[in-house]
Amino acid sequence: MFIIRPRIINTIYVQGSGRKMRKSEVNRRKLTRQAHREASTGIRTLRLGMKLSQKELGKKMNPSVDQSTISNWESGKTEISFVQLVDILSICGTSFESYFGFLKKKDSED
Repeated sequence: MFIIRPRIINTIYVQGSGRKMRKSEVNRRKLTRQAHREASTGIRTLRLGMKLSQKELGKKMNPSVDQSTISNWESGKTEISFVQLVDILSICGTSFESYFGFLKKKDSED
């Protein structure tokens, strides 16, 4: 004898999108947006903590980048690559784990 169990799909309606998404997808998107914001605002915070101008930070990077590139990262106009972010963290003496600590906290809550 077979028992048929209903499949429970954990979905929610996303307001304004006109579609349903799994909660895990919604949570992943929120986490991604939070990481993007953290990268943008964090670069400025780290730079100011080191008392560096955008131009000075750009020159210290390997390869060096223009001041306008740093400005675009800090304002969120463009996204920074992982390698460039790691370079900035290294310049500022900050570990990746402490910089993105909110990711670890989120994982431990699940």
